[in-house]
Amino acid sequence: SASCGGDFSPDDLYEFTAPNSGLFTFDTFGSELDTVLYVRQAGCDSLELACNDDSDEGETASQLLTGLAAGQTVLIGVDGNGSGAYTLNLAEVPCPDQDLGNVAPQTESGNTTGGFDKLRGSCSSGNPNDESPDVAYSFTAPADGEYVFDTDGSNFNTVLYVLDGASCNANEIACSDNFAGQQSSALSVPMLAGETITVVVDGNFNGSGNYQLNVGVLGGGTCPDVDLGTTVPSSTDGDSSGGDNTVAGTCGGFTQPDDTYLFTAELEGLYIFDTFGSSYDTVLIVRDGCGGAELGCNDDFNFLQQSRVSADLDAGQSVMVAVDGNFDAGAYTLNVQYVTCPDEDIDSSFPFSIDGSTLGLVDKLDSPCPDGDAPDYAFEWTAPADGSYEFDTIGSDYDTVLYLQDLACGGEELVCNDDAFGVASIVNADLVEGQTIIIVVSGFSGNSGAFTLNIS
Repeated sequence: SASCGGDFSPDDLYEFTAPNSGLFTFDTFGSELDTVLYVRQAGCDSLELACNDDSDEGETASQLLTGLAAGQTVLIGVDGNGSGAYTLNLAEVPCPDQDLGNVAPQTESGNTTGGFDKLRGSCSSGNPNDESPDVAYSFTAPADGEYVFDTDGSNFNTVLYVLDGASCNANEIACSDNFAGQQSSALSVPMLAGETITVVVDGNFNGSGNYQLNVGVLGGGTCPDVDLGTTVPSSTDGDSSGGDNTVAGTCGGFTQPDDTYLFTAELEGLYIFDTFGSSYDTVLIVRDGCGGAELGCNDDFNFLQQSRVSADLDAGQSVMVAVDGNFDAGAYTLNVQYVTCPDEDIDSSFPFSIDGSTLGLVDKLDSPCPDGDAPDYAFEWTAPADGSYEFDTIGSDYDTVLYLQDLACGGEELVCNDDAFGVASIVNADLVEGQTIIIVVSGFSGNSGAFTLNIS
């Protein structure tokens, strides 16, 4: 008997050997009988590979899709809810379904409803048992470059993924679901001229519908468009509407035009790049030069439409800063500033208490306690006498992390604490008269907020 029905009905068994590796469909469309269809490995008592009673709501015929290796033999069982005449149909399902050729840009549209659920992307947010139909395309790069694929314009929650080669059995090399919080998907893949991949448009939560697959290629513009030199702070206005889609980052910028800037750090230290004051939902990308590694990428900073990236730079280091977007282009402002550390030099007297806030700040210093890249505020303080000193954040509004560094920002870590009194932090240190330390207030797991620092 089968796992999905037919317990008390007669059945017929067929043996089938796959002539080649591929996807094969078995169905009973055209049958008078309300069928149950199952596939087992060769042998009547072997492992069941798949089972189906009704292929769709209101449909009594059955349908299965199974991937088989060349020469693999399986047992096909036609069972039912009763007995009667049936038809067993067998066919190989082509995958990829279609060939996009080697043209970019291009747009392909269609509908996945009624198709087969052949594949599944690793990034799908749906249930593992979802049976969303998919469509697979092969695409060949006409030239070396970074190619972008998106489903903007589709009317259902898509999943988009890319397989290495013109085969549905190939390894996945990229996957996108709910790009930038939307139902559409977007990704980019670097390709060599003549290289072929398989691009799959899929769905979530058994979803299907009309889709639009857009294919493009990054580049076409110079990098950089403008050299900012070394000036900090600086503020530059521009409009990306007429730009080229030159670059994209790990956080977006696949489909919209961008403007690229070169900035050179005059001093070693932390630099902040942001688009505060821009008129649209920006993406900000910082790379080590135009062709170097990505140093940072941000879409929505603190749930705002504008972006901010901080980067530690060496003196003389040049970085590319790209103002991009996920769904729009428009007027923007690019701000660059150098972050000084410490933030404040405080009185050496004690006991001492001071209020402050880390909201909107950056993660300047590495914490020995895990802080999840939480923003921090650094105080410079000098011990007025030999002794044992206690530092705490009791009275703060959030879950703090507190640590001490010797001499200057980035100096030797002396002590660190996350939770000592509830979510407040307490550290102790033996110091000598005239010893200067950096007191750093940070947060647990990226937290920030208003704090109180007490010294006794």
